[in-house]
Amino acid sequence: KLQANTDIMGIEEEIKENVGYLIGAAVQCSIFICCQMVIFADVIINYWLGPGFSSAVIVARIVFLSMISSFVCGCIGNVLEASKVKPINLFNLLASFFLFLILSGLMLFVYKIFSPAVSLSIAFSCGMILLGLLMYVAVRKIYPDKLSKDLNYLLVAIGINALLGCMAISIKAFIISRFYYLIIFEILIGLSYLLILWLLKTDWLRKIPEKILLKK
Repeated sequence: KLQANTDIMGIEEEIKENVGYLIGAAVQCSIFICCQMVIFADVIINYWLGPGFSSAVIVARIVFLSMISSFVCGCIGNVLEASKVKPINLFNLLASFFLFLILSGLMLFVYKIFSPAVSLSIAFSCGMILLGLLMYVAVRKIYPDKLSKDLNYLLVAIGINALLGCMAISIKAFIISRFYYLIIFEILIGLSYLLILWLLKTDWLRKIPEKILLKK
């Protein structure tokens, strides 16, 4: 029994460590993608749907802001399903859906500050952000760790992407002159972001080669 308990504790510690890596990777990768999508939303809409859909840019940018929560939900949602019998994800989804309904009702029928499309996109993004927060809190109740560690992931990603975002905005006019310029730029800036994280000794990124070598 003692050996079994020791093995279980060891497995739980490993799961907690891997959950931390998963949260760090989800947060830092999604913030980069979110920033780039928001900056180049107008270019994406123009190439994808055509210049006649320029009014959809603001809606796209608002929805892209929920990408961070979407990534977190996608990454840790299965962890919650596997860890608890209780339908935690269902409760979280209901809470975020109710928030969406409440905000939609207020902005569509009471305040009417924005257009219906913008109002619905704001309500959707707020619901997704709430869902991401609820899932994060739920998974951290099961596998607790230092809040400072997760905040560090967040703040480091925000700081780096603020600089990369400013650089992207400053040369945006040149980048969008050719679509393949944008593709090349995104590849280069993505690799630069990963390189910076590597040089900062980001744990989840440095664990990837180790995991690959262990599999071999």
